[in-house]
Amino acid sequence: PKKLTRAQLDEAQNAIHKLHEAGYSLNDTVQVGVDSSGKVVLYDIGKASPHKGSGAMGSQASDMDNLRLLYRDNGERFENTNVSEQERNIEKVENTLESLFFKKPEEITTKEVEKLVSDSKKAKADMVEHIKSTMMGARQKKELSALNFKFRLIDAQIGAFQEDVQKGANA
Repeated sequence: PKKLTRAQLDEAQNAIHKLHEAGYSLNDTVQVGVDSSGKVVLYDIGKASPHKGSGAMGSQASDMDNLRLLYRDNGERFENTNVSEQERNIEKVENTLESLFFKKPEEITTKEVEKLVSDSKKAKADMVEHIKSTMMGARQKKELSALNFKFRLIDAQIGAFQEDVQKGANA
């Protein structure tokens, strides 16, 4: 089909989660087709390989980024079905950032940016608490460091939108 339905995209996402659970990563763009019986099929999986050690999270994250692009290309908003509520809240912030990115600066409202700032602060605080309550030692330190890095990027993007709104207000 020219466009995949939400259900078909979610079926492809489920297949990738199963691939990850089996210890593999796709390591490539997500190519999806539908067979004659209507079943979703992943194509061109020749780069799929076992993920090992510290690279596992990166390759899985890359697969999710590629899946996010597939959803966007099919007119759907990506929501990872295999994450905690805290991770889902961060994804909502990232989805909002993405939608604002495609707007013209003059179309972005102060109210949208204020809500994004509020949602971002809450998502970060909730995730910090989640990490502190579920992890210990070196893993906790590594996850908190990664979270802080992610939010430095998010905060920089929000700052750019705040500047655009301010420029619009001063025009």
